[in-house]
Amino acid sequence: VTPGMDVAAALKTLVRGGPEIVIDSVGKGATIAQALEAVVPGGAAVVVGLHEVKQPASINPAALVYQNKRLLG
Repeated sequence: VTPGMDVAAALKTLVRGGPEIVIDSVGKGATIAQALEAVVPGGAAVVVGLHEVKQPASINPAALVYQNKRLLG
């Protein structure tokens, strides 16, 4: 992974359509959003890292509702 890299797009290329589960061990707002973006509809993004524990993370709630994605911790 390189700075500025679109991780979600790279994962969708490596795993046709995207993985069913992404585990974010960093826990920054940006990596949480990328994990949720990368998973297929019905998939789950699991956050285990706490790098920015006191910083809010911006996510797209439409991904949770319309694509039935799950965000777990």
